[in-house]
Amino acid sequence: MKKYFNTLGKVGLALLVLLLAAGALSAQTKIRVKGSDAVIRIEPADKGEIVQDKLAAGTVFAVERKTGDWYEIKYRSAIGVLLSGFIHKSFVEEIKDDAAAAPKTEPEPVKNEIAREERAESAGGLRPGIELAVSGGMGFPSFTSGSSTLNNSYGPVTNLQTATETGSIDFSLKNPVALAASFAYFLTPSIGIRFQVDMPLKQSFSQADGATYSQSWKWYSVSTTWTDTATWPVSGDFSVTSLSLNGVARFPLASTIDAYITAGPSYFMGKINATSTMGLGLTWFPSGQVIDYFPIAVSISQSINKIGFNVGGGLDVRLGEQFGLFLEAAYFIGPSVTENWIFQPGSYPGSYFTTSILGLTQTTIDDLELNTRLTPLEVKLSFMKLAAGIKIAL
Repeated sequence: MKKYFNTLGKVGLALLVLLLAAGALSAQTKIRVKGSDAVIRIEPADKGEIVQDKLAAGTVFAVERKTGDWYEIKYRSAIGVLLSGFIHKSFVEEIKDDAAAAPKTEPEPVKNEIAREERAESAGGLRPGIELAVSGGMGFPSFTSGSSTLNNSYGPVTNLQTATETGSIDFSLKNPVALAASFAYFLTPSIGIRFQVDMPLKQSFSQADGATYSQSWKWYSVSTTWTDTATWPVSGDFSVTSLSLNGVARFPLASTIDAYITAGPSYFMGKINATSTMGLGLTWFPSGQVIDYFPIAVSISQSINKIGFNVGGGLDVRLGEQFGLFLEAAYFIGPSVTENWIFQPGSYPGSYFTTSILGLTQTTIDDLELNTRLTPLEVKLSFMKLAAGIKIAL
């Protein structure tokens, strides 16, 4: 019996030594990720739920235990909690303790992986996201000029052989200051969409010699032709705002300089107000036939709502991660609009026989179709803009 217990003790001691050796070996076992397609699953099965992917090649884990073809390891979740998971042997290789020269690393939380990807995408300073901009500059618009003409003639009237009337109304404005603000969202570092408001400041105009008017009367009994001219003062104001929705493409030129191009539809909103006078020629018989013309007030007050297009480009100069300056040139292509002059009812004295008063009513204006005697005023909406401003990336 004593010999039996001695033998049993030796066997137990041998098993204890083997268990301690196995435990020591297990504690020293480490694995290293071989590629970028390794994943950690919640259980040791091919269909087990993936709890973390995109493990960095070279990442080292200490093995808790091995179950078939799977290694159980510890990893940290996105919020930093230490959890258990399983990696298949096809993704890793076992390494000896001295082979793990590099410090033990664990996968970073998922949000850090995303941040790392965003930093890689924003190489060169470009990155997706929201961008705000404000700018000021100068407009060079063709809509700062307008013109309208009058051509009228009629045949014999009693002692008159012919009578003609001609005239034109013209005005021009200085190049306006243009302000703009935009909101852009970049889907990728290079491609985005931008909503922008361009607003040239309201322009007023007042010109005493803005128009000319001439009359020519030829009598039956007189060989010479009687003529006279007059000026029509023109005054008013003009304003237009464009709303644009553009696509934007940008690309780096240098370490802190980027170039970009834009294009898209524009919606023009504005208003024109103008006042002037037109000479209305008449002949009548107070005590014999006389001729005269009456300066009648005409005006325009119309809103403008038209759709056009714009194209442009510029340079960004980055002064920091979220702040920069830019220069931009853009051309806005808008349609031409025509606005009709409207005769204003009232009492108007003659130009030569000032005691003669013409009582002009709306009925008379309609009967004589006076509103058709002046061609509509044509206004062009196309303009070019040069601007500089600041941009802020959010």
